[in-house]
Amino acid sequence: MPAVHAELLAYKLVNRDREDDDRRLCVECAHLTGRDGAWRCNQWQRAGMGAAGVPAGLVLVLQRCDGFRTMR
Repeated sequence: MPAVHAELLAYKLVNRDREDDDRRLCVECAHLTGRDGAWRCNQWQRAGMGAAGVPAGLVLVLQRCDGFRTMR
């Protein structure tokens, strides 16, 4: 990820945390596996997705997900 995009994402996450926003990113979830361009959600049914594959752009979108689990 280019530095400018990383800074914008960090700014978005800081604001989320300061405002007690309960939305999360897929990349913060323990159920996400894979790599850029080949992401997979292991809780895709619970998350309400149509399939296990996750579009690359979705992994960095703040959202509420019933399948989310914090990484340990």
